[in-house]
Amino acid sequence: STPGSQASHFRAQLFNTHSRLIGQAINGRRSGGVIYFDFSQQGISSYGVRITSTNSFAVADAKVFSSSGISFDLVTPFQDAITSLSDQWRLAGTVGGLSIFHFQGTIVPTRLIDDGRVGGSRLESTRSLAWGDEFDVVHAAKPVTLTRSMAYLPGWRVTAFNLTNHKTEALPVSRHGLVLSTRVPKGKWQIHWHYHAPYIELGLASTVLATFLWLVAATFLLIRVSTRRRTKVGS
Repeated sequence: STPGSQASHFRAQLFNTHSRLIGQAINGRRSGGVIYFDFSQQGISSYGVRITSTNSFAVADAKVFSSSGISFDLVTPFQDAITSLSDQWRLAGTVGGLSIFHFQGTIVPTRLIDDGRVGGSRLESTRSLAWGDEFDVVHAAKPVTLTRSMAYLPGWRVTAFNLTNHKTEALPVSRHGLVLSTRVPKGKWQIHWHYHAPYIELGLASTVLATFLWLVAATFLLIRVSTRRRTKVGS
């Protein structure tokens, strides 16, 4: 399902495992808020489908129906990421069940985005550390999105230090396609990206508690052994 004014604005064509287009491009047809593409007349074995439109659009979800009526849901976090970046990612091939995608655009490790409209905002400097942390100095003329080409994982955190009033605040970390992003407020900031493994505090507390209990048990055992020895000597 995808937004759009008319189904005829959407065209689709199949491609094979070598990312080559095959068969004929067909027009979509609308049913409610869903666009359908019927490839049943082509009889072509295909790995994927390319969808284009004269208007901008976003894919909300995607399903493939076989001739026997079986449906396959294509919505996964990775599929969503590839869909949102479909103009830059290309399927290069498959090895067994592994799909290989190539990024066709220019890789910019850290950058400001907002559909290209960042106004007078700028990324002034970037400094990466060997263990994965990064420090960025951002001058935001308005709230802007800062992305970093590091794979999104739960546990990434961003701390922002305001270089004007010297206040520190935590910024939310979200997914932009496959990589990290955060929303930077207006102002001049030093942005610190750092990874904090989920549940590390719980794991540390468990370790401390287990060590304490082990020491208590060891002390109790030593006292008991010592008491028994004194009792035998006295007797």
